[in-house]
Amino acid sequence: MDSLARPGAAPALCFLSAFLAAPALATDWVVDDDGGPGVDFTTLEDAVAAAGAGDVILLREGDYTPPGFFLELSAGVTLRADPPGADVDVDVQLVVRDLPPGAVARVRGFELSALSAQDCAGTVRVDDMRLGWLEARGSANVRVADTQVLGWLACPFSYPCVESAAVVRDSYVEFVRCRLEGDSDFEGNHGYDGSHGLHVEPGGVARFADSVAIAGFGGDSGCFFPQAAGDGGDGILVEAGGRALIEGSLGPVPALGNIAGFGCSAMYDGQNGVDLRVHGFAQLFDVTLADFASVDVAAGAVVEEEVAVARLTGVVGAAALDLDVRGPAGAPVTLIYGRRHAFELLPAVDEPLLLDPVRLDAVGALDGAGTLHHVVPLPAGVAPGTRFVAQAMVVDAGGRRLSNALLLQVP
Repeated sequence: MDSLARPGAAPALCFLSAFLAAPALATDWVVDDDGGPGVDFTTLEDAVAAAGAGDVILLREGDYTPPGFFLELSAGVTLRADPPGADVDVDVQLVVRDLPPGAVARVRGFELSALSAQDCAGTVRVDDMRLGWLEARGSANVRVADTQVLGWLACPFSYPCVESAAVVRDSYVEFVRCRLEGDSDFEGNHGYDGSHGLHVEPGGVARFADSVAIAGFGGDSGCFFPQAAGDGGDGILVEAGGRALIEGSLGPVPALGNIAGFGCSAMYDGQNGVDLRVHGFAQLFDVTLADFASVDVAAGAVVEEEVAVARLTGVVGAAALDLDVRGPAGAPVTLIYGRRHAFELLPAVDEPLLLDPVRLDAVGALDGAGTLHHVVPLPAGVAPGTRFVAQAMVVDAGGRRLSNALLLQVP
């Protein structure tokens, strides 16, 4: 009798075992401070407490101020404005801590007072944000794109509360199409130093691509009690033990950037900052030291310059990508292009685009002047706002060389 089994029993048991072993489905949590139908939470802190790895928190238009100074996000959660472009302001320092390998935490499309990535083995992605301050400490992979960092934090004093808009220490951080602005002593007569745009501290590695770093200016000193005026900040400061890859990026200085404050006499004047100050290692790709208005390279520091073999520029219309390639005369050219998916960043130097789907078109050779013009028709019905990314590969005497990656958005 033991050998007899009820028909269907074994398959049912297998199905139950598979069901129990399957991972939980991700959840979308809707947060709206006004409440209403379809809203899961009216506060951000409650949504963060409920969210698990893989969940998405959708922030509707509003101002969110969680209690305390910090809000911790340790799971692989996505936090984004809904719909895209909604006016969302989160007044708190968001701390992403202890992400395990393979986990991804994302923030996208809203204003946030500060973001700190701490001891993360996983990936932290920051896209289309407006931040007051950003830091990465002990984190393996922080990727920041299309983001403005203003270099300020709310504090009860008039001087800058942070020394730099973005700080990288014992971490890898990638900035693509970003604007980092150091804070300034706007009140004057306090003699406080201006903040740096990007500060790469010991153990930090920063890739800074097609981005801008602007320093804050120092404040003047008061004359009632003579004191030293504040120093101007640096656009990019690379400390000894820090490494920076600066790709196609410039640090233009506005009228007040990098400028030191003035004292009651010359002996109390501060020191001006510079666009680029290197005490560690900096590699410049497709940009040179001469492109910066002011540079200071310390004794023992290393700066390497490499000019791109090929350069890709272009525009996009409603029906086509209009592209121009420059490089060695006569070199064959292959164009690589496709749609840019959400949260996907441009590749690092000498890395190919990894798009799905992707097109590779052999479009001919560069002419005698080292130029080539090519038009790529877009598929019918492409929606406005769709983003495409393109890259050129040329073949010269040294082998296959990749150009910069170019991001284009359909108007």
